[in-house]
Amino acid sequence: MPFPQAVKSITAFLAIACAFPAWSAWQSVNSDSAIRFISIKKNSIAETHHFKQFSVRVNDSGKVDVEIDLTSVATGIDIRDTRMQEMLFLTDKFPKAVLTATLPDGLPGSIVVGEMRQFKMEGKLALHGQSQVVTLHCAAIKLNDNRLLVTTTQPALIQAEDFELLDGIGKLQEVAGLDAIASVVPVSFVLTMEQVNK
Repeated sequence: MPFPQAVKSITAFLAIACAFPAWSAWQSVNSDSAIRFISIKKNSIAETHHFKQFSVRVNDSGKVDVEIDLTSVATGIDIRDTRMQEMLFLTDKFPKAVLTATLPDGLPGSIVVGEMRQFKMEGKLALHGQSQVVTLHCAAIKLNDNRLLVTTTQPALIQAEDFELLDGIGKLQEVAGLDAIASVVPVSFVLTMEQVNK
């Protein structure tokens, strides 16, 4: 390649690199995000709860890592929060729930600003000393060059039996004087994800 042409090629490459800086990851903006679950008691009374502390990260290969601090469960009633921690989640032994997954090829880089992309992915959820595969149905909307909004399009249904949580549910039911607490728990999320520099 002649020298002048080589210089032009290098200059063009540097211009592109400056216009599109290297990004290595996405992380959740927790002040604009939420992870929620629904409990159903007495077969007909549904209540929505959430977790105050969690982190969601996506690396440059599309690997997703979610960590939820189970001691941050928030039901709106302090004593119920404590009971869930001590009787259901056993947070002294299992303080976190961890989900790992991989995004479909092309996500999130191929989404343009203003576009919504629906997708499905399978992940492995580690909870209460057990690990199970869960399916997540999601939609992602690119808000600007550096932010995505990712939300569930339908709740993920977590079976308490799969994570050996039935005994804990029984204890909660007994201490609260309830005749029933559902063992299937719908979980949903709304996440604002922001790119972070290398």
